[in-house]
Amino acid sequence: MRDIFNHLQRIQTYDPIIVLVEMLLIGLVVWWAVRFLRGTRGARLIKGATLLLAVGYLVIRLLLPVERGWDRLEFLYDRFLFFAFVALVVVFQPELRRALTQIGQARLFRTQASLVEAMISQLVKAADYLSRNKIGALVAIEREVGLGGLVQSGTRVDAKVTAELLNTIFYPGSTLHDMGVVIQNGRVSAAGVQFPLAESDEVDRSLGSRHRAALGLSQESDAVVLVVSEETGRVSLAFDGQLSVGVDPDRLRETLVGLLTPSAMLNWSRKGGASAVVGDGTHWWTRLDWHRLLPGLRTLAWVALITGLIWLWADLEHTGTLPAAATVNVTPPPGSRLRIVEPGPEGETIHLELAGSQASLEELSRQINSGEPLVFDLQPELDWPLGRREVDLAEVLNRWPRLRDLGLTVRSVKPATLSLELDRWVPVEADVRLAHDEDVQLDTPTISPESVTVLVPESRLGEIGQNPTLPTQWLNLDGVPRDQEVTRTVPLESAISGVPVMLRDARNVSVTFRINQRLVPGTIPRKAAEGIFPTDWVLKGVPGGYQLETRREDEWRKDIQLVGPPTEIERILANPELVKAQVRFGPNDIGRDESWLDREVQILTPPGVKVVSPVPWKVEFRFRPPTTPTTPATP
Repeated sequence: MRDIFNHLQRIQTYDPIIVLVEMLLIGLVVWWAVRFLRGTRGARLIKGATLLLAVGYLVIRLLLPVERGWDRLEFLYDRFLFFAFVALVVVFQPELRRALTQIGQARLFRTQASLVEAMISQLVKAADYLSRNKIGALVAIEREVGLGGLVQSGTRVDAKVTAELLNTIFYPGSTLHDMGVVIQNGRVSAAGVQFPLAESDEVDRSLGSRHRAALGLSQESDAVVLVVSEETGRVSLAFDGQLSVGVDPDRLRETLVGLLTPSAMLNWSRKGGASAVVGDGTHWWTRLDWHRLLPGLRTLAWVALITGLIWLWADLEHTGTLPAAATVNVTPPPGSRLRIVEPGPEGETIHLELAGSQASLEELSRQINSGEPLVFDLQPELDWPLGRREVDLAEVLNRWPRLRDLGLTVRSVKPATLSLELDRWVPVEADVRLAHDEDVQLDTPTISPESVTVLVPESRLGEIGQNPTLPTQWLNLDGVPRDQEVTRTVPLESAISGVPVMLRDARNVSVTFRINQRLVPGTIPRKAAEGIFPTDWVLKGVPGGYQLETRREDEWRKDIQLVGPPTEIERILANPELVKAQVRFGPNDIGRDESWLDREVQILTPPGVKVVSPVPWKVEFRFRPPTTPTTPATP
């Protein structure tokens, strides 16, 4: 179906005046040929053969493209079409003549008026009986448009139309009562036939599937469809896409006579319209003499169809293909804050097969060979939702002005879709943090500016926190003398906590600092975390006699790694009690259904000393009531 859509798009680029002149010239030749063949024995055969060959050609060229694996079928069609056609005509001459004649012929009423009136009487009689007994029924009477294809889905009957036969078929105990009956040439041709259904919104909800089937068939053909409701027993009639409900026997007879008897139809047209008005009063016929107009309209329709098919065949045969490589770059619209997450800035390479006239393909080849490669800049629409989506490349490339101006369309593209992920930049104010060696202690550095405005992806705002800080690039302090004021220009990083940012204004900051001293590391082994209880608990005990229980003993003892001035580290290692590891408890920790709680250990160090690890340090505990046997544990 994409090939059909692409070809229609390419046709839109043609000069409409030239197309109109071409089709008028072809139409005149076709009209002359049709008039020349009118009334001859081969006229219908030519119509049917032309339709079949044209449909076969369009299926091969448009619906079964070669690149999808149908190249052998197209080869056979192109090379042996003529020989296969001759062989079929010779071997299956009777069958082909009969089938093609049925396709090409325009059916006329061939039943005699007396037979039609007898059939109508039986139909009215059967409808009256079925209506009184509330037996559902669905009967289609063929007119000009043949129902042969529909009959094949049912059970062949080929019997005279009688009320008794119809009553028997639609009797609830019959195996054929659920479907429809088709009447052809005054005889019951088939029963148990499935009719096409109309859309549900076109039929009143109070009506059932039989009424939908009747309306659906009347929309697709000129058949007259009779319906009897199983629930209410009302008789309805569908014709020409209209449904009339509640038709009495007299009105039913009059309407069927007007629709099925040629002489009555002529009388209706001379009287200025349909004499039978049913249901809501809608007329089915106008004042025009349709009996005289229909043959001419059918001939005109055939001429238009054959003209269009010949023009389309010539256009397809004049069309070629060209393989080409192209690069797709995705760029945000100018002035927007859209962020292209995927694909990357290097773009995506794709492989195309372009279709168009030979002149257009040669012009594109000349452009590519002269240094104008195919580079397509895809700009997302501002109303596209954020997040990941798949873009149909053939659809967007067929709107590319460079291809449209040449009258070219994309027949195939690999890959078929482009993975695109969109985000939006939002401005955020972030403080600047100087990144340097942790083993060097600086006097409070002066950073200018102290904060900058950066653009952050909207989808990742939650990852940078409420007070984001943007680090500078690493400041190397090797060789910087102690107690000497130094000013450096330091570039800013392009990420906050792993989230990419876009620097909006400043890209560098000025830092003035002085090295106070260089820090040294130290480790306190197996430092125990101690519990800190409220004062009243210390004096009176834990309320309710609750007892503290720890979950894992090893959680409460950790090696603490520190960094600080050499004198302080030396003093701490000599007296580890200078560093406190505390877990504070409170009233809210009691009565929690004996569930385990976790809390971060607070590590208190002397001034100028920093904790390197463990950060964070968490422990698990709970307070259990005294009635439950426990093994109390204290940190």
